[in-house]
Amino acid sequence: MRRLCDDPRMTDGTEQDAAIAAACARLGVADEWTAEDGYEHAIVGAAVEGSRVAWVERRSRTDGGYEDIDYYLRARVGDERVLEWIVDTYNPYFGCDVGFMRWFGERVAIVYREKHDTIVAVVDRADGARLREIDDRWRVAGDLVLTNSRARGLVEVVRLPDLARGAPLPRAVAETSPAWFERGDPRALRAAIVARLGRQPLAGVLAGALAYRFWADDPPPSTTYDQERAHPWWNPPSWLPFYWHATLPPREAAQLLARLDELGGRDAVGVDVVGLACAHVAARCRELAAACRAGKLPEETYCYFWAEWSQRAIEGAGGLFPAEFWELVRRLRPQAARLQALTKG
Repeated sequence: MRRLCDDPRMTDGTEQDAAIAAACARLGVADEWTAEDGYEHAIVGAAVEGSRVAWVERRSRTDGGYEDIDYYLRARVGDERVLEWIVDTYNPYFGCDVGFMRWFGERVAIVYREKHDTIVAVVDRADGARLREIDDRWRVAGDLVLTNSRARGLVEVVRLPDLARGAPLPRAVAETSPAWFERGDPRALRAAIVARLGRQPLAGVLAGALAYRFWADDPPPSTTYDQERAHPWWNPPSWLPFYWHATLPPREAAQLLARLDELGGRDAVGVDVVGLACAHVAARCRELAAACRAGKLPEETYCYFWAEWSQRAIEGAGGLFPAEFWELVRRLRPQAARLQALTKG
């Protein structure tokens, strides 16, 4: 998974450099110019396909210390202008770095980085723009945007051009054979994953902590940047079994560790969403067992699950998690300060 930009104002730009050059040739403009009204223009992203050309144009002018700046996604088919959209950002003053653009029929897909987030958007004349926030680490494979998940060890999958979310992929799968898997019915999927793991209440805890992204019913794409950023989020419970182990007396801690070892040794069964989820749980159980033995998280690993803001937000998740997960979280919550002290690797 490549990182779009190490600095929020920079991109690697290799693919976009060629597309910008092709778009400028088609439009008959330089990549930067100053108009008669004093505004400076620059082409900062583009996609060319046959008679279709789409581009992102920065238009700016400084007047008495105030910088008037906007970014426009524009598109033409032949000589006809078919799209114009002001790229939706927190504040255009802080820039807009385009990492990807492509035509999908009458629609244009774009991945861009603004001050706070990386956004994948699809724009068309009939429906306007639809947006999803993604991680700064992403790549495109065919019609799939693969992006680092907040949940440890997973890669989220967003399909172009409808921006639907598929089941996430374990990182090893995403790196070698990325594919689209429908999530299916969330309740049925959660029940199937818990049943495959076996032995309640541990199965419910592990499924909730490690596999909830496989059945999470995400909101549809947003129509504005502000709407997309308004979605609540919390620090994922990726290390909950580690915290549990830290609170148990020696005998029970040893039993939990043995169970993590057992699950971590399981072979992957089935190439479906349940199989992917259980393979991911097995890989995470191996990592959790190592952390439990070390008594700390891996180096340079940070977790703020027990932070007050995260605990407030996750309470709003309601039925997303199994009952056994909630029972453990609420049982451990009085020890939040002690557990938070274990979070730095």
